[in-house]
Order: sequence, then structure tokens, then C-alpha cells
Amino acid sequence: FTISAASRVGTGNVTGVALAIGIGGPGAVFWMWVIAVIGMATAFIESALAQVYKVRDGNTFRGGPAYYMEKALGLRKLGIVFAILLTLCFGFIFNSVQSNTISQS
Repeated sequence: FTISAASRVGTGNVTGVALAIGIGGPGAVFWMWVIAVIGMATAFIESALAQVYKVRDGNTFRGGPAYYMEKALGLRKLGIVFAILLTLCFGFIFNSVQSNTISQS
């Protein structure tokens, strides 16, 4: 749960808000709200697609972006590339960014 929450909230978001307000002033808050609305809409669409295109695997279900790339778009190779890149990014890049932000602060 903590890894999942950290990937959504992240230290970059906490330091990013402080940095944006510090550099951009009060107007930065407005643009953060605009981007937040767009981000909520895309998160909702992504979650809805994952529910629509999930598949039954025995007593459990499987789904996610790679599945709806294959089922909805018919691009299995794109789903495979996405899954590989996501695994590499979570394993190396995302953790490195957060540890760098923590060490810099």
C-alpha cells in the first residue's frame, strides 16, 4: 500500500508544489488546479478502460493498460512494449527520482 501511495503522491509532488508556489507565485496554484482536473479525467478514463477490458483468469481477474491495448486497440506488441518499459521505469527511474528528491531536500 505504501509503495502504491508513494507512486501516486510521491516526494516530487510535495516538493514540486512548494517550488511552484515559491517561483511562480499564487498564479501557480490556479494552473496546478487545471492540470489536476485533466489528470483526474485521464485517471478515471484509464481505470474505466481497465475495468471494461479485464479478463477472467480462473477465480480472479487480470487487466490494465497492456490488456486494453491488446483488446481495444488490437496492438499486442504495443502492450508488451508498455509492460516492459513500465517494469524498467518502476524498477529504476521512479525510485531514483524520489531518492534524489529526498537527498536534495
